[in-house]
Amino acid sequence: MLYESVSAAPCRGNSVLRSLLHIDGLLDRIADLTKNAGLLHQRFQSTTLQSDRETMVARLREEVTILDRHVEEHKKAVRSINFQDIVALYGVAGRTSEEALAEVQGDFEGVGSMVEEMRRCAREALADAVHEGTETPSTGSEIDLSEEE
Repeated sequence: MLYESVSAAPCRGNSVLRSLLHIDGLLDRIADLTKNAGLLHQRFQSTTLQSDRETMVARLREEVTILDRHVEEHKKAVRSINFQDIVALYGVAGRTSEEALAEVQGDFEGVGSMVEEMRRCAREALADAVHEGTETPSTGSEIDLSEEE
């Protein structure tokens, strides 16, 4: 029985590490998508052609949709992790159980907040572009030809 629990520990550790690598990959993709959304929003703001603005809005929608899927996948991946296994990994690194648990909880809460903030920023960029998309930006060179009375 002892052999089974000892031999199972490395398998659980490997599983946790694979899960953490998966989460790390998702975080990289979420960060890239957020960065792309910001760049698209900048391009949107700098163009005056309505067709270009419509294209940027469509691309922003696509980026935000993909970002939302990755955020949901990230949440699902985090929920699938047994935090006690991670606490055990932190224990191997020399932390007490209480320290490890507090650090693990803090780490995951911090990352979760960061992911939600990135999602919020990308959605705001899209909302801003959709709102502004109905108006053509002023270049400052238009002349008002209306007659004042």
